[in-house]
Amino acid sequence: VCEVALPVDLVTSPYTNNASVTAAPTDSNGDDYLDASGAPFSGIDPPVDDDSSMVVLPPAVAITKTAGSAADGDELVTDGPGLVLFTYTVENTGGTYLTDLTIADDAGTADTADDVLLTATDCPELAGPLAPGASVTCTAEIQVDDGRHLNTAGVTGSPTDADGNPIVDADGEELFDPPFAGDDAISLFPAIDIVVTAGTADNGETHIGQEGPTTFTYTITNTGGTTLVDLVIIDDGGTPNDPSDDIVIDASVSPLLLGPLAPGESIQVTFDIDVSTLLAPYVGTATVAGTPAAGDGTAYAGVEPPTAEDDADVVNDSDGDGLLDQQEGEIDTDDDGIADYLDTDSDGDGLLDADEARDADGNGVSDHLEAALTPTNLAFTGARSSMFALLALASILLGLLMLGVRRRLTTPRP
Repeated sequence: VCEVALPVDLVTSPYTNNASVTAAPTDSNGDDYLDASGAPFSGIDPPVDDDSSMVVLPPAVAITKTAGSAADGDELVTDGPGLVLFTYTVENTGGTYLTDLTIADDAGTADTADDVLLTATDCPELAGPLAPGASVTCTAEIQVDDGRHLNTAGVTGSPTDADGNPIVDADGEELFDPPFAGDDAISLFPAIDIVVTAGTADNGETHIGQEGPTTFTYTITNTGGTTLVDLVIIDDGGTPNDPSDDIVIDASVSPLLLGPLAPGESIQVTFDIDVSTLLAPYVGTATVAGTPAAGDGTAYAGVEPPTAEDDADVVNDSDGDGLLDQQEGEIDTDDDGIADYLDTDSDGDGLLDADEARDADGNGVSDHLEAALTPTNLAFTGARSSMFALLALASILLGLLMLGVRRRLTTPRP
């Protein structure tokens, strides 16, 4: 048995080589056969035999998958959810032809029910036979709804000869299993969320406060697949139709807004806003935007900043009496610029409303004074109040009497 190594590559696979053997006829000692005269026999030809064998390199396949205009290995960045065009380049890297190739894309999920399959029906060149070293390119559009979308495609095909027939052994059994290869691609889009709360209220609840500054809290979360930088919050100050009083909150107010804010991370910013609810409840709406960027903070060119908005409600009960400010009204009896429900001396007479308003027994003495007086003083005070009332009545009657006398004296006699 002799062995020799010969090179076989894709160019020569399937490789068929022929071998032949020949030898001179001799005796057991290796000597020529001689006739009676001692001369070698003539007319005996050396025996010859030949045989051939075929060498086939195992089948193999490769696939390169790209997303949109991104190069292989790069990430595609889009403005938001939508259809993305994926390109699949399949190459026969083995030694057999490949027939009936199939591409399966997992669409970014572990659920095989939503896999995207490409066959010769969708891409005719997948029918094959695809020769060793040859390639075919196919495309498919897939919906992308998550900020960071990683989907993997696999390809397989049946090893055959140039006519598409299976490669079998002497017993008719197929020699090779179908080869398989996979590749993935990543697509990203930016997204953002904001939750606004007022005072001590939870998200979605109304804060009950007092006239004046209220602290608003803005919680911002990067819900997309890119980093965000240079975030800006704009609060409408409770007047959605009047941008002139909008409040701009940026990195100069809170350095946290400078970023970078990585996917999944959150930051929290607070700001005090004067809130009045005399006329109606306060509804403040805040909008946030951020610049999409790579992990190192470099902004992506041509990608729209994501935005989000949320609102927070406030109603005031400034005097704590259980009535909201807008239920109390704007009456200002003494025109001192302080609404009556907040003014401690609403009629401007120098006496506190609390001292004037309560006289439960109607004796002319405010309840707060009665609590401080002795029974004797209280009786005296009540008598004195009655005396003053009688004197006032007498003064009125005297005035009327004097008026009548005066008229009588000034009337001419006939």
